[in-house]
Amino acid sequence: MAATVDAGRPAEAGVFTEDHCEEHRGRGGTYCTSIGTWVSDDGEVTLEPVILDGSPDTDGRVRAIYRPGSLLGGDEVVHTGGLDAIGPFVTWGFAVFIAALGVRYCRPIFRRWRRRLARSKAGHQISS
Repeated sequence: MAATVDAGRPAEAGVFTEDHCEEHRGRGGTYCTSIGTWVSDDGEVTLEPVILDGSPDTDGRVRAIYRPGSLLGGDEVVHTGGLDAIGPFVTWGFAVFIAALGVRYCRPIFRRWRRRLARSKAGHQISS
């Protein structure tokens, strides 16, 4: 949900330049966290060091968006445009998916509960 909240915050476009890459080992193998410098298009804002949420091009540079005070990284992370734009859609898509699962798996439970309730009411009417 943080991506949805952050979508309403002001964003500044600029260019991220990778200074170095920190390698990490995980379940899926080795991956790289790009650390470098981000400069706004007007040259007034510079963030250093900053982490890139995405991957730079082969020359180590990429267009990135900075959202001051955002919940997803604040002043320490800049986001590539594609990932930043799709975040709210992924968030709401996941929420719809969870709701659909809830309906799918809870419906049989409620049906059984209604049948038991109807049987118990019918039993009380006969014995009265």
